[in-house]
Parts: sequence; C-alpha cells; structure tokens
Amino acid sequence: KKGVYVYFREYEHEKIMVVSNHTSKTVKVDLSYYAEETNGYQYGLEVLSGVEYKLDVDKMDIEGNNILILELW
Repeated sequence: KKGVYVYFREYEHEKIMVVSNHTSKTVKVDLSYYAEETNGYQYGLEVLSGVEYKLDVDKMDIEGNNILILELW
C-alpha cells in the first residue's frame, strides 16, 4: 500500500521484520504477501514495547505514523 513499507533483515539465526506506516491512518498489512519471509515463524515480538504479534493471521493492523520492529520467532 502507498505509504506503508515492509522489509526484513536477517543476521545469523535472527530475523527482523520492519513495518513502517507513513500515513495518518491505521492500515491493515496483508501478511500473505510476505509468506515466503515469515514461513516458519509464528510470532513477532516488537522490540521496543514487548508487544507480541501473531504472524499466522491474514492481516495485521499498524497505526498511522508508526513503525514496528518485530523480532520473528
């Protein structure tokens, strides 16, 4: 979606997913689009807040003007 960016970084055995919403509205990110990268992972732990996000759902909400940094496990 326009204004929403998702990318992954991997180092040794750790994988990070970054979801960045540069719009003012909450949007739903279609996780099926990133299935190849999230395959084998069930959760993402937001490294700053400690909030746990399920990855085995179709869509994930991200609030406007927000960035999530998720450690996948």
